[in-house]
Amino acid sequence: ELKDNLDGFVWYINNVSFTSLTFPGVQTIYGGYEYMPYELYKIKKKLDVVSIHNEALLVMPKLFSDLGYGATMFSPSYANLSLMPDLSIFIPYTNIKAYNKNIRYIPDNLLSEFYGSKTEEESIIDIKTIRFSLFRVLPTFIRHGFYGHSEWYIPNENSFLLSRNTSITEYLALASLTQMTEVHSNGNYFNMIHSDITHEPQYFASDYKPSSIKKDISKEDLEFFKTEFSARSYYTTVSSLELLDKYFDYLKENNAYDNTKIIIVSDHASDEFYPNLFFDKNNSEEYKKSYHSLLLIKDFNSKDELKISTNFMTVAEVPYLATKHLKNPTNPFTGKVITNDQKNDGIVTMKASLRAGGIYHFRNAYKVNDNIFDKNNWEKIELE
Repeated sequence: ELKDNLDGFVWYINNVSFTSLTFPGVQTIYGGYEYMPYELYKIKKKLDVVSIHNEALLVMPKLFSDLGYGATMFSPSYANLSLMPDLSIFIPYTNIKAYNKNIRYIPDNLLSEFYGSKTEEESIIDIKTIRFSLFRVLPTFIRHGFYGHSEWYIPNENSFLLSRNTSITEYLALASLTQMTEVHSNGNYFNMIHSDITHEPQYFASDYKPSSIKKDISKEDLEFFKTEFSARSYYTTVSSLELLDKYFDYLKENNAYDNTKIIIVSDHASDEFYPNLFFDKNNSEEYKKSYHSLLLIKDFNSKDELKISTNFMTVAEVPYLATKHLKNPTNPFTGKVITNDQKNDGIVTMKASLRAGGIYHFRNAYKVNDNIFDKNNWEKIELE
């Protein structure tokens, strides 16, 4: 059912990420191969981690906006290394718009599905009242952090507070794409949207929707998927593709599908997904599933039914794929031409994390090339 509406798309199944966690691997999605974690590791010194990450986030919106495109960033991942993206990094760039998730983007009919008959305005009033009440009872030295430059500190990272769980908030955010989209007859536009819907599968059920209570998983599904996490992750993935299908319908109805390039990518996967026939049938180590990322691409005016490609790809292809229709696109901060040549000799995946003091910690590095599902193509790299 989902496949029929993905006309013009190519699914690159042989696609690999650079880390098994969002940070710092997500930098390669925004900035490309110049921001590969292994390249940062080879510098072998304390890095200005925040500046490097922010620069990666700005590569594409600045490149496009400098060429006259309208550039919009929605929930840019870990901006200023903050769980709630700190949009202040975009202040110097007045021709780039940036937004975080907020309840005002959610249509009333979607809100009422999960929150009853209250209108959007009533929901906002309720939330603001509770926020302000908490603000008033806090000691003065804590208030500034709680207010968070009008974004308000939220324990579940989402700026529309008091949603019943993160599964619902992420579902509503993606379901509201048409509400957030305005179609123009003139001009060129670059939009980048970060969604955490597949990161929050906890309350999704077999109807492919989240619930305010955790519904049981059928015995049949548990037998097939092996674990509750794997089953709910499947429900969430189907849900996200259903929501994107509806959005593509909206673009088609408004004559904005054919002349739009669309790239769908995940920053990593999980070794807990079952079954993964790509890896299982080749007897590769389980953990390598964590690097098997989604990559779906529809180019301008691309037609016909969904195609499947086995070409070796990485998540760092995104800036190259997004800009390859431009003449000699370059990174506006380094001056280097954006290419995908860096993958020709293989890339290095690694476990990576950030330690106190802005120091990267890297471990378990592997060089991989060609068919990522063949365990013989994974070579252990010794780190100093």
